[in-house]
Amino acid sequence: MALTKVAAERGQLVHAWQLPWVLTAFCELTGRVDEWVAMAEIGYRSAASLDLKARYLGAYTLGCALSDAHRLKEAVGYQREALEHARSSGMPSRIACVLNALGCAYHDMGDCRQAQRAWQEGLDAAQDAEPARAAHCRLNRGVCEIHHGDVAVGIADTELALEAYQKLGAEFMQAIAWAALAGGQVRVGRLDQAVEYADLAMAEFRKAAELPTHAESLVRIATAYAAAGQPDRAEPVLRHVVDTLRGQATPWLAEAERILASLPPVGRD
Repeated sequence: MALTKVAAERGQLVHAWQLPWVLTAFCELTGRVDEWVAMAEIGYRSAASLDLKARYLGAYTLGCALSDAHRLKEAVGYQREALEHARSSGMPSRIACVLNALGCAYHDMGDCRQAQRAWQEGLDAAQDAEPARAAHCRLNRGVCEIHHGDVAVGIADTELALEAYQKLGAEFMQAIAWAALAGGQVRVGRLDQAVEYADLAMAEFRKAAELPTHAESLVRIATAYAAAGQPDRAEPVLRHVVDTLRGQATPWLAEAERILASLPPVGRD
């Protein structure tokens, strides 16, 4: 935060907008969301007088930070601005990237119709030229369908995303897709399959050395274990989520705590 502020005060505007963007993963991992928002606000203002890429990433980064802070209406506004810049650039990767983030913000607001529209536009923009961006949009669309729409359609979308990640060798994203599929199998009552997919997700997370970084997936994995009558396997995953997210304003912390409290005594011994 201090470095970003100093860079802006000294007129080093490029450094001022790049720092919050480069530190995105660090801020997400450490839960320093408020600091990230403050940095991203400085970055956004610093980028305003610079080139199109800077303005696009300044707005996009601030939108992502605000989404993590659950200031979703504000996040949507900045992502819409980023989308305008992305479309001006004519670059499918930028367009699809913003549309995916915009869809996630709408989804978190409970507006699945707008979320699905954004993800479909992202898919259309990515097409065959941006397989990773297309897979991200397809995965998020699938998860939304699994939990709020047609489960079979959602599972099919998620399977297609998983195939894309396997071709790309993206282990971390494979783990997220397997966890999403585990959630889908819980929804349709195929609990043995749900546990199999949860195990595959955990294996991919460990290979990618990214176990602490995706609470949403870990909660889905634990849900599969709990639903299949394996509270002894669900408990350590949930405790990991609680320990990692403690003190953060995130719905996945509340959900992990809720499931943990519901486990039978054998899961807490």
